[in-house]
Amino acid sequence: MKDGTGCYDHHIGIDCSDGFNGGCEQLCLQQLAPLEDDPTLYNIQMFCGCIDDYKRGPDGRSCLPLSEACTEGIDCAETVDIPANQTVFGDLFYGYNNHSKESTSGQILKATFRQKNFARGIEQQLPDGMVVASVPTEVQCHEELSDPIPDPEYLTGMVNFSEVSGYPLVQHWSLRSVLYHVKLNQWVLSQAFSSAIHSLDGATQRSDFVSILREFGNHYVQEAVYGFQESCTIWYPNKQVQRQLWLEYQDISKAFNFNVQGEDNS
Repeated sequence: MKDGTGCYDHHIGIDCSDGFNGGCEQLCLQQLAPLEDDPTLYNIQMFCGCIDDYKRGPDGRSCLPLSEACTEGIDCAETVDIPANQTVFGDLFYGYNNHSKESTSGQILKATFRQKNFARGIEQQLPDGMVVASVPTEVQCHEELSDPIPDPEYLTGMVNFSEVSGYPLVQHWSLRSVLYHVKLNQWVLSQAFSSAIHSLDGATQRSDFVSILREFGNHYVQEAVYGFQESCTIWYPNKQVQRQLWLEYQDISKAFNFNVQGEDNS
């Protein structure tokens, strides 16, 4: 920790400038954390990292090549079956109902860990046959804000209409963020789904068939993108208020960008 004199107090915290790279084998990373009692002082929280194609070891300081790294308690040379809901992107292994647009409770595919399968930025080992690609930062987020339009609830009659400002306005805002592109290159059917399929024959009743569809869905997803999507509707009492708030937002944005540029230059 750096105290008010500019000196390091190693009794409170060790940082990456301690002369030993913080005890890290490859990368020493740190961030400042203000003290609760005195925000003018701060502690330096340090953690270790690894370069590309390496993964942190169990001690949190050493780095192992991805070819030698393996999840704790799993022998990568052996086939290990793990419930899909305990894996990364586990919902890909479950059925999907394209009518309800929801994943089902039945697991169609089986997740195995015979290979040493890792992806950059993800700590856990990935199931066999799963390929995960990070989406470039410049295309991760897509934001849309519609032009202000009259609120359709007030397009008839003279309710809340002003000859000066007109009808109330609405704007529709949406944000879509995609972080990972995930694909299954190979898969194995789960025991439960295999048993359900083999139970079907010419004597199967329609109710039994419908029951299987409800449990496992009508198809599974082989390729998907992961992220989030948000949307909202912004309501303004009139055009004058909308313009005023828009100008204030632009002023705040300009001030924020100016401060960011000033910090970068310093």
